Amino acid sequence: MTARRCIALEGLPFTGKSSAALHLKSKFSGAAIIPDYHELIAPDDRARMARLSDSAADQQVRIDIYRRLDDRRWDLAGGLVHPVVVFDRCYVSIAAYRLALQRTFGTSRWGQAPDRPELSDTHCERSVPREILYFHVDLDVAVDRHRQLSATIDPQLRTPTFLSSLIDAYGEVLKDCGSQVVSIDSNEPLGVVVDGVHEYVHGA
Repeated sequence: MTARRCIALEGLPFTGKSSAALHLKSKFSGAAIIPDYHELIAPDDRARMARLSDSAADQQVRIDIYRRLDDRRWDLAGGLVHPVVVFDRCYVSIAAYRLALQRTFGTSRWGQAPDRPELSDTHCERSVPREILYFHVDLDVAVDRHRQLSATIDPQLRTPTFLSSLIDAYGEVLKDCGSQVVSIDSNEPLGVVVDGVHEYVHGA
């Protein structure tokens, strides 16, 4: 990769990651943004994912789609010459959601194949950026934001039980991923969060 720094913005939905990425894109010419996975899903894959069940086999299909998207995102980053490349999420999100789903719903919701032990541990088996900005949010704030802002997220993934598990899973995956992790307080107003990210990325 030709970029001098590679940074991921990580955390729960509605914490300010995409807003911070858009701000960096508009205000910092030295930074290139790699879009969130969902922005890169091809129409055929999106339609296919909508038809998938909660079976172990279909959950593995989802993982495989995200693995291909992850490869594509790294390919995009590798072709850039900007001094800073910022990923709107990285594979840490996939590992954290996978762990939280397994813990919350068990094998009926997120099946684990016998030859894929990483499906239920904190292991992040794909490359992730060396620097990660984690948008920390308290559980009550996360629950309130999902209640107010979520229109398309599965209702089962908006509950306090699942969000608590997801927060814990992020903490464990981040601890084990080997990257330098810097916490951003996403309980603050969005403008404060965005300014904090800009200061970190531009000032370092």
